[in-house]
Amino acid sequence: RAARRRGPGENLPRARLATMTGGGAEEEKKREESSKGGATEGGGKAGKGSRRESNGGHVVGPLDAPVKQQITWARQITSEEATIESILKLFEAHGDEYSSRNLATTAHRIARINQRKRRRNLPHDRRMQRLADACESRVDQFDPQSIANTAWAFARSGVKATSLFESIAESTKPRLNDFNPQGLANTAWAF
Repeated sequence: RAARRRGPGENLPRARLATMTGGGAEEEKKREESSKGGATEGGGKAGKGSRRESNGGHVVGPLDAPVKQQITWARQITSEEATIESILKLFEAHGDEYSSRNLATTAHRIARINQRKRRRNLPHDRRMQRLADACESRVDQFDPQSIANTAWAFARSGVKATSLFESIAESTKPRLNDFNPQGLANTAWAF
């Protein structure tokens, strides 16, 4: 009997898939209903510029690509074969459609690879500044772990992102109680 080939996310446990996508089955159903013109969580129709919040604290917006595409990009970003160059090229091509989690993951993964490879020109790469700008514009949509990972990533990679850190500081203040000790320590270290 031939085994059926699984699509993206089908071989992941439901809990892990829900974590990667910012919600569970109920959240997926709501997204499907709203994409068909159904009601959003607020009860109204999803219109241009509207946003709705998902379980994981991430905001799903009209510019975000579908969940399956987000999972595909997340796998490419975190793949063992990924390089700084491949991650930055993927960001250049699709970064404006990334979920807030994929933005944070991109920054974190680049910093982790750079830790091993010691790419000296990373602070001067214009794409890193564009990534910082994208993170800054959506930092209010990041969950505490994404904030901590992004702050750590930019501090570790040596990219000067003053306005991003100002936004992180403002976004962090009202949510300090939501951070776990490690996330709080990583964010403080980054400053």
